[in-house]
Amino acid sequence: MLDLRLLCLVLLVLAVHGCSPVFAAPLVAFTQLEPEQEAMKALAEAERSLDQGAFDQAELQLERALLLMPEHAEARLMMASLMARLGRLETALLLVKSLIDDPSTPAAHQARLRSFYAFLIQAPRMASAHRLFSAEARLPNVSQSDHPQRLWRGEMSLGVNTNPLARTRLSELPLTISDSIVLLPIADRPELGRSLSASLGRWGPSDGFDVSLQRVEQSASGLNAARVAAWGPILEGLSGWALSAHQGIDGQRRYNLGVNLTQMNHRLHFGRFWEPTRDDQGNFARYEYALPAEAGFRLLPSFERSFNQGSAPPFWRMGLNGELALGYRRFLNVQWTFQQDLQGYSPLLENDRRRSLTTYIVAGEQQFELGDKKTLVFRALASQRKSNLELFAFKDFGLQVSFVQTWR
Repeated sequence: MLDLRLLCLVLLVLAVHGCSPVFAAPLVAFTQLEPEQEAMKALAEAERSLDQGAFDQAELQLERALLLMPEHAEARLMMASLMARLGRLETALLLVKSLIDDPSTPAAHQARLRSFYAFLIQAPRMASAHRLFSAEARLPNVSQSDHPQRLWRGEMSLGVNTNPLARTRLSELPLTISDSIVLLPIADRPELGRSLSASLGRWGPSDGFDVSLQRVEQSASGLNAARVAAWGPILEGLSGWALSAHQGIDGQRRYNLGVNLTQMNHRLHFGRFWEPTRDDQGNFARYEYALPAEAGFRLLPSFERSFNQGSAPPFWRMGLNGELALGYRRFLNVQWTFQQDLQGYSPLLENDRRRSLTTYIVAGEQQFELGDKKTLVFRALASQRKSNLELFAFKDFGLQVSFVQTWR
């Protein structure tokens, strides 16, 4: 009974005078940790988890930080980067959009975030693979100088490429955001693709049209491309017009309308282009000079200037296109181009550094006659592009077999 009374007395004293230091220390430590401190602690732990590659743990810690401080810009940006790395692009876009719409975000940061947002949208489609559509079609069975009448030409092709979408081999892309570097993972890797293409054209001495279709199959998807082109004379033998509409297998669309002036081996082309999928348009001028053929070798140097008025920077480009006849119906084609942008490509890429591109393409072709105006063509190609911005560098190797038919 005495012990019970003594215990009650001790509890009463503690209630009146406060807890002893032994019990008070944990309570004080708990109450002094404010929500902001908790959020910063979770943010620091998330950074450590990201450095260690523990993405699941980092996501939980970032969720904790945003629960305590929903308006924390750094936490939202880190979460957006993590979502992009995990392939959850829609969530990443929503987080970046929330920062853009936040009135407390400085105007300069909003501009960079808008560029980042546009970059995220375009990233899976940034690659370009238009080689099979960019070169002028060849008439292997018919010489236009010998047959000035208009001719029909059809071609069916099967091919395989190691990297038809011209994707970079980078696994991470460093982006400059708010004076800091953010590593954006690149999920799309170079992938083998099988292609089926067909073209039909009507060719004359100075006019004609051509329609090309292509289907590329990869492991997870099928991609389509198409090109329509037409041309005709303005002053016979001196000038002409040309128009084209092109959609690449990367989904980008381009429309061209232009005129050309021809004088012997010289050709000058002026045109207007529109690229609605890139929100770009502008004018361009291109000069070509066909050197006289020597010992079965033809060389075509060129120079081009593009005056872009939209999202893409203006540039100049120079190139050499050479073709060597190696024997009966056997050819080797070599192309080299160098392009230099005149403005920075994006503030996110190495602080708006101006992009330069150097491209090499080597293609071999062997033709076999199958009968009257029918030809079987085997092609092999290797291409490489180098750039001071590694995002735009790629390599590709391909094989193609085609059946070509011409008729009047």
